[in-house]
Amino acid sequence: MLGRFPLSAAALGSLETAISETAAEQVFYFSSGGLTTGPEEAPANWHFDPCVSRPPDLERSIVESGRFLGGNLLRTIGTIEFANAEGDMDALVANFGVDGRRVCVKVGGVDTNQAGLRTAWSYGDFQVLFEGTALGWEYGTDTLSLRVRGNDYLMRLPIQTDRYLGLGDYSGDEDLEDRQRPQ
Repeated sequence: MLGRFPLSAAALGSLETAISETAAEQVFYFSSGGLTTGPEEAPANWHFDPCVSRPPDLERSIVESGRFLGGNLLRTIGTIEFANAEGDMDALVANFGVDGRRVCVKVGGVDTNQAGLRTAWSYGDFQVLFEGTALGWEYGTDTLSLRVRGNDYLMRLPIQTDRYLGLGDYSGDEDLEDRQRPQ
């Protein structure tokens, strides 16, 4: 993990809820083309820095690593690339860790009415394209990438996490200590 403090969410449109050195929440917003919200939107009057240099590169597979039987049935991984030629993102990486934090990628658009006038979507109208978890930062030449994985990894975690304590009676004897209890 790079950085000292957890960063909670990443989105094409926003990196939200970061924990600072003082444990107070901070919010960072980024976009691919720049966006400033209006006074009635949430967040109000906020500028999204246009530093997302490439749309998220996500890969989804049904089987993992060529294993069909006994392999994981669903896997989504990818990266979100930020422009960092001037080193503007270096402080973020140095001060905030992202490992295991929520990632939300949103996408907005532009509508054209009958008169041909184009209006950009408000941030509240953006649609969620991807939700997952951050895995960490990767440096490139003039870029910084955030590695992400989809929430499908949660399907591999056990639903029942209760274990025998090995204290006797209903908590099982010493032979059962730390074994998973049946559902």
